Amino acid sequence: MPLEGSPQLEARLEKLFKAIDRDGSGCVERSDYERVVDRYNTLFEVDPESPEGQELLGAHMMLYSEVVRHAQGHDRVSKQEYVSALLQMLVETNRDNLLMAMPNAVFDVIDRNDDDMIDEQEFRRFLQVWQIDSPATMEVFTRLDTDRDGRISRHEYVSSWRDFFSDSTTAPGTLYCRCA
Repeated sequence: MPLEGSPQLEARLEKLFKAIDRDGSGCVERSDYERVVDRYNTLFEVDPESPEGQELLGAHMMLYSEVVRHAQGHDRVSKQEYVSALLQMLVETNRDNLLMAMPNAVFDVIDRNDDDMIDEQEFRRFLQVWQIDSPATMEVFTRLDTDRDGRISRHEYVSSWRDFFSDSTTAPGTLYCRCA
């Protein structure tokens, strides 16, 4: 029996599917994740062979592999299979390893000046990776900045990922979809 999340969580996971399936094929494949990594590398000028480039690729490939595993080995994963796979992954005890690898790898790429913080410019570039340009962008940045210091710390960023994958309807990380 497939797991179900809240309607809000399932809607966020469907938007994530759509953001990854940029070619509109109706399936997520390895190449879709590779394109996301390529966008990060291009927009943030990351050498794919550098340690941070390899960490970013590894985190995305690990996530893709887990999605495929939960989709019974299909390497072309439909939206329904994708949402179901992510919901299954969220109840597994090893999810924290996966959920922490991705945001930490992404944070290391976004934080171009290595101050262990994401400023507004870096955040806007992060959203460009996902081809998001919205008036809500800075509202989301402000809400993710929970200590209100004008920057997003690693802790705030990683917490926002936990929020995104939760059943919450009000936590800061749930607002990423308002940008889309």
